[in-house]
Amino acid sequence: TLRATDGTIVPVQLAANPLREGDQVSLCLVATDLTELEASANSLQVLREHEQALQESEARFRAIFEASLDAVIVANDGGVCVQANPAVQVVFGLPPEQFVGRRIADFMGNVIHFEATWRVFLATGTFHEEVSLTAADGQVRSVDADAVANVLPGRHLWVLHDVTERRLAEQ
Repeated sequence: TLRATDGTIVPVQLAANPLREGDQVSLCLVATDLTELEASANSLQVLREHEQALQESEARFRAIFEASLDAVIVANDGGVCVQANPAVQVVFGLPPEQFVGRRIADFMGNVIHFEATWRVFLATGTFHEEVSLTAADGQVRSVDADAVANVLPGRHLWVLHDVTERRLAEQ
C-alpha cells in the first residue's frame, strides 16, 4: 500500500526492474493502482454472501412448503395454480404435478361467481372464508381458505386447511 498526497491509503501492485545505461544503474518502478480491483473483489464477495443467504432462505422456504400439512398453492393473476405442495393431494385428490396448471375455480363448487370473488380478492389483497371444494374424485371437502394477493408480482398465496372431519364431527 502507498499513501496518497491526501493521506488515503492506496493498494498498489509494484514492479521494479534495474535499468543499466553505461555505468549508470537506475531503478524503474511501476505502481499499478488496485483500488478499483479491490472494490470489485469486495463487491464480488458481498454478492457471493447474498447469493448464499438467498440459497439458505430458499431451502428454508422449500422445507416449510413441502412439510406443511395444509395445502399451499401459488396462483397467477388468472387463478391458475403455478406451484403446489404435496398436501394438495389430500384436499384435491391430485398430486401437485397434476394440480399445477389447473384453475382454483374448477374445484370451488360453492363459489358461484368465482370471477367476481377473484376480482374482489385481487382488489382487497386478502381472502378468508370457509369454502366447499369438490376433489378430483367427486368428494366434497370443507376447507378454511386464507389467501394473500401479490406475495410476489402476479403471484397469490393460498393456504387451505381441511376441516371436513371437524365439520362431520360437529354434525
